[in-house]
Amino acid sequence: MLRALFIKEWIKIRWILIGFLVVSLFSAAKLLLDIHHQIELMGAGNLWDIMLFNNFNPYRWMEYVPLVTGISIALAQFIPEVQHKRIKLSFHLPVNENRMLMRLTLMGNLFLLIIFLSELIIALVGITVVLPRKLIMDAFFTLAPWFLGGFTAYHLTIMVVFESTAIRRLLLILVAAAFITLFYQPATTGAYQPALPLLAILTLLTFFTHLYTAYRFRKGINQ
Repeated sequence: MLRALFIKEWIKIRWILIGFLVVSLFSAAKLLLDIHHQIELMGAGNLWDIMLFNNFNPYRWMEYVPLVTGISIALAQFIPEVQHKRIKLSFHLPVNENRMLMRLTLMGNLFLLIIFLSELIIALVGITVVLPRKLIMDAFFTLAPWFLGGFTAYHLTIMVVFESTAIRRLLLILVAAAFITLFYQPATTGAYQPALPLLAILTLLTFFTHLYTAYRFRKGINQ
């Protein structure tokens, strides 16, 4: 069953997944090129100084790549299912409806994990040869909330997609947008380190937020 679902979801959104994987790898490669360019211009020691003491953040332009990736994959995965009511066929399989929905969501999370890990590993491994351990850890603590925000945006977008009434959908969009800002607050590099466990827990909790709107969709509740 899981293998069949994986193949189904892969065939449905494979091109957008490949596209965002390419974008993510390009994003990581550009970061490495930018840092090496800065080292050539000012020297490694000077770059370390401005990153440590002047709050120079070379990762800032990567901030919203995971966010856009999470939203786009959720839309590509679930809008066709909802618009054409195809997902209701899945709910008639001999599997609990919520369990089926969570399996579909897990597939999306798996795709996102592959994309995000590829970008993160290339970026961190690439800067290991030119930056000290302190700055590498700061880079991780700077990037991690943005990737968690991408997962959260994916979950909350699914919640919105399943909502069938315009007013409720608008309210959910506003609530989701306000919630996601928790992951994108202006901060110095590495400043999110104490908040990472809480943000990770919040991301896990948002995994279940779409179950209620999906229930309303299954039952045809439009008010």
